Amino acid sequence: MLNNENRVSALGLAGICFAFAAMVIGCDKQEPTAPAGIRASALAAVTAANTGLDFPSNGQTSADIRFRWMGSALQPMYPATYIWRYNPRQQAGYYCNFYYGPSTGWDAGKYYGAPPYPDGSGDKSLSTTHHWSLGSSGHDYTNDANGNNTQLAYGAWKIQALRVTNLGNAGKLHEFFWDLPDTTKVIRTLLPSNYGATPTSPALNVGDAPWSLRSERLSGILRGIQLYSSNLSGADIVNEINSPLSTSSGSSAIWYLNLNPTPDDIQDKSGRNHHPAWVGTTHANLWTESGNPPPVPTVTLTANPTSVNSGSSSTLTWSSTNATGCAASGAWSGNQAVSGSQSTGALSSNSTYTLTCTGAGGSANASATVTVNAPPPPVPTVTLTANPTSVSSGSSSTLTWSSTNATGCAASGAWSGSKAVSGSQSTGALSSNSTYTLTCTGAGGSANASATVTVNAPP
Repeated sequence: MLNNENRVSALGLAGICFAFAAMVIGCDKQEPTAPAGIRASALAAVTAANTGLDFPSNGQTSADIRFRWMGSALQPMYPATYIWRYNPRQQAGYYCNFYYGPSTGWDAGKYYGAPPYPDGSGDKSLSTTHHWSLGSSGHDYTNDANGNNTQLAYGAWKIQALRVTNLGNAGKLHEFFWDLPDTTKVIRTLLPSNYGATPTSPALNVGDAPWSLRSERLSGILRGIQLYSSNLSGADIVNEINSPLSTSSGSSAIWYLNLNPTPDDIQDKSGRNHHPAWVGTTHANLWTESGNPPPVPTVTLTANPTSVNSGSSSTLTWSSTNATGCAASGAWSGNQAVSGSQSTGALSSNSTYTLTCTGAGGSANASATVTVNAPPPPVPTVTLTANPTSVSSGSSSTLTWSSTNATGCAASGAWSGSKAVSGSQSTGALSSNSTYTLTCTGAGGSANASATVTVNAPP
């Protein structure tokens, strides 16, 4: 990162060890080496790779190609353990892979990282050879605590981890295991206890340096990313490499997990929902182990039933292939499993549900529509009365009617013709008993009512 280099021994730490959280973390003390079987399995995790992110080198593009954790997705600065798999590509100048610090700049007192560092004493931006380094406090430490040669080999996979520990008054310990599962290959530095106060607008950047965009690229392939919000022991680090979440400390402290990231899927697979986001619209390229394009996802989504009455529900059922995650849109939302079923809940209108599933080979979507049947129109009602219901010969009565849910009425019996849906009318002079019927019709059918007027016989 910067062109200063100090050894841990320059801080006067030779032979000093510190006990922290019932775990010995020594400045000169070697971590116990994992058994050969576990070491072999950990290395096999690299050769069993599926996909990864291929980041450009310095000068290849003007795009801002990096992603980062911020806000609630960002884990605390201390304590933490970071594990990743990295295949560096040779480039001139500086690198930046993981950088915890201010989101838009650089602060010598509030950051750490573990990038390859250019060799030489001249213009380091021209150097094409590098050493592994631990960057913090304005320095890039390249000397291994056990005398191992940290010279970079390009085009070769490395499993690496960065562990940062708050030792209280004893200071902040930073350890970069640069060639796991061999935990004896480690760069260490101990800094004062006041180092690493929360940076302004903190972020964990991956892929490029926010203070020097496009000139300190990651330049290589990154995959197998595992973040933990605690200090894992050396043995637990190796076990977590071999089998993520296989240790109690790892499963309890996991913050983020994505072993096979793709340009379209850097989402957290740990279940903690600590999702990073790309800063710009251009992403790293997709790397696949075989070099062949990964299979394109497929997805099916059905609704049963596809038609319901208002207030009823339907069940959505879906499945996908070659997908690592799915997202709902339309009449539902949120992340969904790659297969499953879910009730729509009570529906009151037509609803279309869309599911987009994403994998290394891209994305696919499917939709299902549930139609809500219109409620049947209400049946008409009608009332018809005569007042008075009994008259002398030659006298009349008044008919009065009203209806609901009707669009028109028709008279029959002792009267005839179309009538309004409500009204009143005289019968005229009557000489005999008369029955009046009114039928009212609407979208829901028809209804009728009758009224009879009796004509009294003369005395």
